[in-house]
Amino acid sequence: MAKQENLAHIYRRGEDEFRLTFISKSSGGAAFVSELRDCSGWELRDYLKDHMHPATDFDAILRSIGEQTEVSLVRGTVIRGHYENDTLVQSPATVEDMCQWMSEYQEKYFEGRKITVVVATVTKRDLHGGGCFGATMSDGGQITFSEELLPFGKCLKIVLLHELIHANLHVTGKRDPDKDHGESFKAEVKRLMNEGAYDSLL
Repeated sequence: MAKQENLAHIYRRGEDEFRLTFISKSSGGAAFVSELRDCSGWELRDYLKDHMHPATDFDAILRSIGEQTEVSLVRGTVIRGHYENDTLVQSPATVEDMCQWMSEYQEKYFEGRKITVVVATVTKRDLHGGGCFGATMSDGGQITFSEELLPFGKCLKIVLLHELIHANLHVTGKRDPDKDHGESFKAEVKRLMNEGAYDSLL
């Protein structure tokens, strides 16, 4: 079975313009995707150098980006500057962190079910909450998170699990009518608690 992998998807938009997308894929086929930014060649080079294994042949990769390309990132080097400890406030998580964590959660707690989720962040006043799942496709949708949550790792991960429950209930056709927090949702929360998903978070 294939391992989880992280990819930088690079699309050339112009002479020195690129669109950079981060993708974390689990072995079961789940994909968590976020468009990071439009950038110049120099900005793209800096991003790759910061995220890829030091032994990578960067010049060879940059020469290959004459058209749409996927570049594999070595697992474990993706998270830069974010640290885990027992404090509530941490260095802010990045959207790459969130995609990678959800990919791991999908594999561990949702049977590695194939699902496609687009990840985005907005300010809390634009979201009216910590997170929100929107069913934009039959096999997934978009999960939007409040930027204000990013420094609070444990709280953020609780919201990640919450929205993953919604996304997986949508994919399996088990959504609840009671604002999606009915019996099916509650049963999933109990299952995750029994499986230890919240042990280090509560």
